[in-house]
Amino acid sequence: GGPPRPARTWRPDPPARPAGRLERLRLLEELELRLVVEAAHWVASLTVSGRTVRRGRQSPLGMGEAAPALTTSELVLNRYRPLRPLGSGGSGSVWLSRDEQTGLDVALKIVAREGKSAARAEREAKAAAQLRHPACLRAYAFGRDSRHVYIAYEFVPGRTFREALRDGGLSEDAAIEACAQICDGLAHAHAAGILHRDIKPSNVLLADGDRVRV
Repeated sequence: GGPPRPARTWRPDPPARPAGRLERLRLLEELELRLVVEAAHWVASLTVSGRTVRRGRQSPLGMGEAAPALTTSELVLNRYRPLRPLGSGGSGSVWLSRDEQTGLDVALKIVAREGKSAARAEREAKAAAQLRHPACLRAYAFGRDSRHVYIAYEFVPGRTFREALRDGGLSEDAAIEACAQICDGLAHAHAAGILHRDIKPSNVLLADGDRVRV
């Protein structure tokens, strides 16, 4: 029967970024939508059990609470007048600002040009500018100076999903309706070839009324 065949040695797959592996399997879109559905069930359990989530505030553009000092006397890019901070985080800050050219209030995201954050912000602005859907926050303009890059987003009064969970102000029906609108917005982005990659309660805005923005 010939010499025995050598035993096969098992070798693990080379390490890969989870998102990259899911992209190759074409599962990232399905995973993103599934996370929203799972969140809807989780939110429903919160409204029934009365549990609370960790306190803390973030803006719907992925920022935390502290913000750098700006004054209302200065114009950013000779156009945007800062009014008050909305939030900040490791990558930058978001300010409610007045667009002096149009008279509109905008959420001005400010990111330092150092490191990789500026390149990510530019990609974010280009992607957001392609979307036209009631559940997708609009990006009006992108600009830069020697120190920062700026994205002027639509400003929508309201609170984040995280704040609503913290305050216990969401009924089960309202939570499920919000998640359905999130799925509608994500489906629109997916159809344009855009993946959000960071869906979580602090990045979802519940506008005054019954509309949701991601």
